Formats: sequence, C-alpha cells, structure tokens
Amino acid sequence: SCYEIYNNDVYDLLNRRTPIKHYENNKLIKFKGLTNIFIGDSSDFKKNLTVAWKNRVTGRSSKNSASSRSHGVFVLETMKGGKVTFVDLAGSERGADMCRGDRETNFINTSLFSLKECIRAKRACLNHIPFRRSKLTSILREYFRAECKIKIIGTICPHKACIHDTLNTLDYTTQMR
Repeated sequence: SCYEIYNNDVYDLLNRRTPIKHYENNKLIKFKGLTNIFIGDSSDFKKNLTVAWKNRVTGRSSKNSASSRSHGVFVLETMKGGKVTFVDLAGSERGADMCRGDRETNFINTSLFSLKECIRAKRACLNHIPFRRSKLTSILREYFRAECKIKIIGTICPHKACIHDTLNTLDYTTQMR
C-alpha cells in the first residue's frame, strides 16, 4: 500500500489520491479502503511506486521546483507477517518558503517536530511517547513500540549553495539518534 498525509488528511496514492479514513483497532491503525497490491517482482514494485509518487502533492520552493508537500508512506508486508514501512517526509519550511500558505507549512513543521520528539522518547525508553501531536505520528504510533526498529536516512546535497539545508538535515537526523 502507499498513501500520503497532506494537511492532516490521508490519501491513497495507488488509487488517484482517493481520501481514506483510518481507525484504531486493538492499538493498531487500520485504513478503510486503502489499496493493497501484490508485488510479484521488482518490475511490479517499480511500476506501483512510480504511480504512487506521481500522485503525490508537490509544489515549488526556493530550492526545488517539485518539492513534495506531503509525507509519503509506502508499506511492504511479507507473506510471513513481516512489515517494512518507508516514509518520505516533506521538507521542513522556513520563512522564505512560506508563500504556499501557513496551513500547509504549519502541518509539515508540526509533524516533523512531533516525529523527532516521538523517536527521542522511544530511544530514551520513556514511558510516554507523544504520538498524538500530529496525524503522521498518530498513524505511525505502532513503530514507537519497543520491538520495532527505526532507521533514519537523510538526503543531502553536495552543492555549496545547499549547505544550509544539508546542515539542517544532518542536525535533524543526528538529534533523533
């Protein structure tokens, strides 16, 4: 399955951005109407990922003409019950990029901050994980349990003009260790 969280709403990326509802069942988040597709080989994987990513909301920023404005979530489940979830986060926004509107910027920044706080709490083995602070962390709450592993991959740019963004990315990912 593949979905996006945009402005606190959830959309099915494998079904033309159809809005989907989610609910809690036995402390797990379930989705009503989310498309699940059997992936037989790498060709199926690439085809479906391409369809999903073309459906994501993008917009222009000062650094990128097609910046993702949503958090994309791609879930792979194995036949034996294993599960791997990849989350492509929307970039954090600063004052120079706030021309798109305060609502979108606020949701992006709030969810990124909430994610960082949840991962910090998990790594510190705290009793309380503040996952209710954003839609992103609320949906991903099962991953903050002790038996789940979280890995962070930060994408950075080697160009001198992008040094500020690179340092911000490194700082964000380092703080979540």
